[in-house]
Amino acid sequence: MKKAFLLMIAIQLGLVSIEASDVKIELKSNGKSRPSQFELPIPVHADIYNSVLGIYFEKAKQVFVLVSGPDGVVYQREVTSETEKSIYVDLAQYQEGEYTIYFQDAEGNEVSGDFLNEKE
Repeated sequence: MKKAFLLMIAIQLGLVSIEASDVKIELKSNGKSRPSQFELPIPVHADIYNSVLGIYFEKAKQVFVLVSGPDGVVYQREVTSETEKSIYVDLAQYQEGEYTIYFQDAEGNEVSGDFLNEKE
């Protein structure tokens, strides 16, 4: 009876699939001027899915992008969103843990957010 119960639980656990979900990264303005709650001074949004960080630029701007985590800086680049509407950073080769994404535009506006890189 006990073996049958354990076997039933093992089978049920084996049938459960775990799916990774797309996690939106909450970005906040770091500047002195406070934008409305719907608009950041740098029009960008980001998400992470299966250790791939997606960064999406909504309007044309020149923006410095920096991503850092437990291994230090893992990505840094000046991006002109006139030519690149989105970029993807594969974080699979880096440690799991808390990461920070930071943006700064030519006017000195800053936006940042924290997120977790979790491997399956």
